[in-house]
Amino acid sequence: MENATKALLIAGSILVGMIVISLFYYMFGKAGILVSDTSKNTLEQEIADENKGFEAFNKRVMYGMDVISVLNKAIDNNKRNNCEFDGSNEFNVNITINLKEQFENLVETYTYNRANQEYEKTRTQNQYTMNKTTYNINNQADYDIINKILIKGENYQDSSGNIQQNSGTVDESKLPGFTWGQNTYKITYYAKADFKRRTFKCTKVEYHNSGRVKNMIFEQI
Repeated sequence: MENATKALLIAGSILVGMIVISLFYYMFGKAGILVSDTSKNTLEQEIADENKGFEAFNKRVMYGMDVISVLNKAIDNNKRNNCEFDGSNEFNVNITINLKEQFENLVETYTYNRANQEYEKTRTQNQYTMNKTTYNINNQADYDIINKILIKGENYQDSSGNIQQNSGTVDESKLPGFTWGQNTYKITYYAKADFKRRTFKCTKVEYHNSGRVKNMIFEQI
């Protein structure tokens, strides 16, 4: 009888141990699922927050200054995530612009006419021109011209260093009088100011498989 009692106690201890172990694994598994779900929800929220910054420009009517703002945002994002020009990278955001007209920086040369005692326009030349119908920042060549005309604009210094960086419309009557040291002036007219005043609309927003914004298309109205 004593042996039977001991056997029952041993069996009971084993059963209790198995129940405790089972409960431990059950709770551990639940905790793992909870952590996994929390991480997933956090990532989804991060993506949603990042997207909001771009989706705010998903509008039917906006000005060119808004397009320049989203261009800057995408360029900063791509530089920060080291994914410039890499459309396959889930962090890359591309901006596509469809244009109805060309935008160009013009350099006008004024030379002082001593006989008339006034400056005369002697030459007009294109400095940089956006003359295609479509541009996107994942294309290196497109990015370069967008950067010169729309991003840096009047702050872009020509590599030759001989272009006066005077933005806006120039009042020719206010050009300096003739001096022996300087009788020719070059004035740059910037396309960025015209672009800012044009109207655009966002026609499409595309997403990576991860849910992050992949590409936004803007069309000049």
